[in-house]
Amino acid sequence: PPVYALLRLGTVVALWDEEVQGRWAVEVEPLLPRLALYGAYEYAASRDAALARLGSPAFDFRRTVALAGGPLPPPTVEGALGTAHVVAESTDRLEIEASVPAPAILLVTDAWHPFWRAEGLPGSAQARYDVIPADGMLRAVPLAAGVHRFRMEYRIPGFEVARGVSAAAWALWLIVLVRRRSS
Repeated sequence: PPVYALLRLGTVVALWDEEVQGRWAVEVEPLLPRLALYGAYEYAASRDAALARLGSPAFDFRRTVALAGGPLPPPTVEGALGTAHVVAESTDRLEIEASVPAPAILLVTDAWHPFWRAEGLPGSAQARYDVIPADGMLRAVPLAAGVHRFRMEYRIPGFEVARGVSAAAWALWLIVLVRRRSS
């Protein structure tokens, strides 16, 4: 299916297919980039509705993104959408720079999860960034016109508290160990 390009899935390989009695591979071209700017979007009532929209032959995922969340900027179909690129990344963090002349949707073709958060960095055009589900499974960030620099990070609620409790437990364990050895 053409939607494989949305997932950046370049090749599909079947190890054994009974019908053709052998192996086969299908190349998916052209792939979407990791970051893509969209001026057009459709609002979907839920992630399931967005996924269903992807299966429709009338939906062009290369020109329109299906969003289930908000707040959303007004769609801008005409004109240059701008640029976006990854400045730095790790397994659970992306730092992104984008410049858009009009409101746009930044699509990140990585998996969405409700624990993804984004925060603006100094000099950014927005004070707040929302990470919302796009096309039922990917991440999107609505952008106002301007220059943006923000960090997108996977943050599990309570992680900092758990790290503090763990550090305190280790410290207590070391204190008990030192006291037992000295007595």
